[in-house]
Amino acid sequence: MMSLNEYIKKFDEFQKSLPEMLMAEVVGTVGADIRATVANRVITTGNKGSGGRFTPYKPKKDGSMGSYAELRRLKGLQVIYKDFSFSGGMWRSFNVVDSELYKTGFKVRFGGTGDPINQNIINWQSEREKESIIDMTNLETEALGKRIDKIVLRKFKEFGL
Repeated sequence: MMSLNEYIKKFDEFQKSLPEMLMAEVVGTVGADIRATVANRVITTGNKGSGGRFTPYKPKKDGSMGSYAELRRLKGLQVIYKDFSFSGGMWRSFNVVDSELYKTGFKVRFGGTGDPINQNIINWQSEREKESIIDMTNLETEALGKRIDKIVLRKFKEFGL
């Protein structure tokens, strides 16, 4: 059994190493889950991170052929809601683009990876929607927080505390 001073020392070590331990796990496994959750929500429902649906695909006002909605229809894609998926390339590229470690935490940023056109598409579509098309919902954020809490508890036990 540890003395109080040993426990305090070990706890301080744990606290100092926690951001780095968490960031590694969030960038890895949790990052893949975030990516899949956001992409799946947008592709299957057309729902924004802030709630509600993105703007619809619009046919040309004069009724002529050639609208993006018509092009999607001809390709066999749904046009009921906007899912930002034509070739699927943007969503396949959606991943962790960078992460930053701070003394008391970390930041992980998601976006288009690989070819710069992927991030350009995300930026362009986000501008058109007047909000990020890759934002998480409040429920997704809460679920992420709960998952990180479980990771912290597991790391706490692994650290021998």
